[in-house]
Amino acid sequence: MTFDWSDFLEVAKQLVTSGGSEAAWRSGVSRAYYALYHCARNYALEMHYPEPRVGQHQVLWDWFSSRGDTDLQQWALASQDLYWARVRADYKIKNAKMNNLNAEHWISEAERLLAQAEGFRSA
Repeated sequence: MTFDWSDFLEVAKQLVTSGGSEAAWRSGVSRAYYALYHCARNYALEMHYPEPRVGQHQVLWDWFSSRGDTDLQQWALASQDLYWARVRADYKIKNAKMNNLNAEHWISEAERLLAQAEGFRSA
């Protein structure tokens, strides 16, 4: 059975709604990003994406940006915003405060971007 990366989005929602702590909010943003990243990566592989060995996150979003489709480019830029939110959630503990409203925003954004990705796949 194949793992469904979008299940991470449900975990993210659970963390944010039931956690009530900065650790839960940060973890929720991280899980939401990884739901999007892995679904996007699988989509890219279907499009013959030449997956690199290092620097995979930025390279993936840059690859989508280079496809020549304006909607896909805008989607990739918005996805990069979620990537940077994940970096702040995971690594920038002192300089980037996290609260439930921030976490809820990024989870909603991940949900929107995942739905948009499904639209690209089915087009």
